[in-house]
Amino acid sequence: MVKIVTEECGGMIVISVADNGTGASMTTTQKEHHSVGLENTRRRLEIQCGGTPELEITENGSAATIKLPKTGGSGE
Repeated sequence: MVKIVTEECGGMIVISVADNGTGASMTTTQKEHHSVGLENTRRRLEIQCGGTPELEITENGSAATIKLPKTGGSGE
């Protein structure tokens, strides 16, 4: 099951996508590559609009959350 939630919280727009799958087991090389992608995403969100991403992977599923300020950042 995939669950998508959007909400406003403390001046932020919060977008979350979660599933209850078993998750993916990754090799060390895949984890390193995955981390580069997350770092690039984090930096772009921060620079463009002051946003932040979060990713949580557990044996019970995965969740990705992006928080964006309602007023935007330097990319306005």
